[in-house]
Amino acid sequence: MAGFFANPKQTLATFARRRRRWLIGTAAAVVVYALLGFFLAPWLVNKVAVDAVSQNLEAELRLGKVAINPFVLSLRVDDLELDSTSGEPVMRLQQAFVNFQLSSLFRWAWSFAEIRFDAPELFLSRHADGGLNLAALPRKDNTQEAAPDPDGSGGIPRLFIHDFAVNDARVDWRDAVPPEPVETVFGPVSVRVAELNTLPDRAGQQEVVISTETEGTLRWAGSLQLNPLMSVGRAAITGSHFPLASRYIRHDAGVDITDGEANIELDYSVVAGEDGQLRAAVDNLDILLTGLRISTFHGKNDDALASREFLSVPRIELSGGKLRWPEQEVSAESFEIAGAGVDLVRLEDGRLDFATPGSPAAPVAEDSAPVEEANPTDDAGSPWRVALDRFSISESRVALNDRSVDPVADTHIDDITLEMLAISNVPGASFPTTLSLTGQHGGTVRLDGSIIALPRPELDFALSIQDLSLQAAHPYIKPMADVSLDSGTLSLDGRLRHDATEQLLFTSDITIADFLITETDEGTRLGSWKELVAAGLKFSAAKQSLDISEVRLQNPYGDILIAADGSVNLGRVSKTTEDESEDDADTPEPDSATDETAPP
Repeated sequence: MAGFFANPKQTLATFARRRRRWLIGTAAAVVVYALLGFFLAPWLVNKVAVDAVSQNLEAELRLGKVAINPFVLSLRVDDLELDSTSGEPVMRLQQAFVNFQLSSLFRWAWSFAEIRFDAPELFLSRHADGGLNLAALPRKDNTQEAAPDPDGSGGIPRLFIHDFAVNDARVDWRDAVPPEPVETVFGPVSVRVAELNTLPDRAGQQEVVISTETEGTLRWAGSLQLNPLMSVGRAAITGSHFPLASRYIRHDAGVDITDGEANIELDYSVVAGEDGQLRAAVDNLDILLTGLRISTFHGKNDDALASREFLSVPRIELSGGKLRWPEQEVSAESFEIAGAGVDLVRLEDGRLDFATPGSPAAPVAEDSAPVEEANPTDDAGSPWRVALDRFSISESRVALNDRSVDPVADTHIDDITLEMLAISNVPGASFPTTLSLTGQHGGTVRLDGSIIALPRPELDFALSIQDLSLQAAHPYIKPMADVSLDSGTLSLDGRLRHDATEQLLFTSDITIADFLITETDEGTRLGSWKELVAAGLKFSAAKQSLDISEVRLQNPYGDILIAADGSVNLGRVSKTTEDESEDDADTPEPDSATDETAPP
């Protein structure tokens, strides 16, 4: 040692002379290793990858620059392009980066410091027959069976990735199945997973962010363990997703969701038990839909009908949702619909304007066996348990423009409020229920009672109607008689009951006040009264009986006119109905006895 410090240069020179061959060999090996790693390996990777795709897929792979650093064990591939043999793009990738770690030798697992994919773009399309473009890529003649597992372990490979990332990914989606092909872009998609691994009882942290073309966003963050499977985290969906979904349903449903935003948040956990069965739980599920607008959609079914908005809901909210699997339990604290507005139009043929004409029913063969109704008790599986603490509708309205009658009926119901409590599918469970609304020309209706849904529907309600105007019924009376219902209000306090013994039982005291009906053409008063009271009314559908204890009529008036032809004004029909009858009478019927062309 003293000699080394006394003359270090001479000592190193002596060491170099003695280890000359070893040093030259080592340097040569490093040079060869570098040449092979930097120059030969990228060429081999390019060739092997391109040949493998050509042999196994109906596709063509092109790689831009392939770079390998043999000293840090990294691989970088730039500008990857995958096309089908017809020239259609399948995938694009700006850059892929993989950094292998020698620590794999100590972990006994494939270990990577980083795996990263930058700007991948996948082109997915569904043909008119429903087939996906990716399904046509594998070569059928190269289909191979999975290699047998010699030791029968069937375990997943040990893998450890310290940092896994997908940046700015996109999915271009084209769908030719709907009547109007759908084209959209999902993305950018960002995925971050720290310590993604298959090692036993070791979890990683992941974060996923997905955006859509319509400014919708899905976020998912939490822990992920693959061996055994366990994931716990929180997911959220925000933004507008309805216009895209509407493109798939509007042709069949006859409605088009034109606007609306969804905000959904939930906590979740998925755990694989020792027996391999998955256990899942969802807590704190909150769903808020705002600004929902739905219009009629007719497509090519009826060009004469213009699209119009018929439903608007400022707010739909579900809070406190829970789910348990395999216990099969679903529950929520509340579900509320606020400020809904429904505008219905009934066409001349009696159908609603958003209901597309249905196809004719298929004929049923006379000798076909009757279809037996499914018995829910025959299901071997246990039923789901469903519970909702509170369901409510507030500050809502319904309007109907009925063109199937003449004159056209325009009616609406305002201030609709409904509340149901303790809803569940437990047999015998009773739901306290209240309903109130305001009529078009004044008056209120209120129901207060309870409903039982299972095992058979039952209801028991106190019914109160105060000063409900009868004028809304005029368009439906007019086709039957040429009269005008000018005024009248209905009031009652009664009870409605339906159960196993009574199909419908209704008891009440009914009052019709300020009633006035006039002749449309003459404009004269036909009948009126100040107040009609039916006390102690009892109607029983089971007994097919109607009992009334007392009838009181105050200030009645009737104007009965017998014309010279013997007709009575009470029996006059409206001119519309009369004209239709005359048109039918003017149509000559064929005389089968004299018409030689009449069929036998």
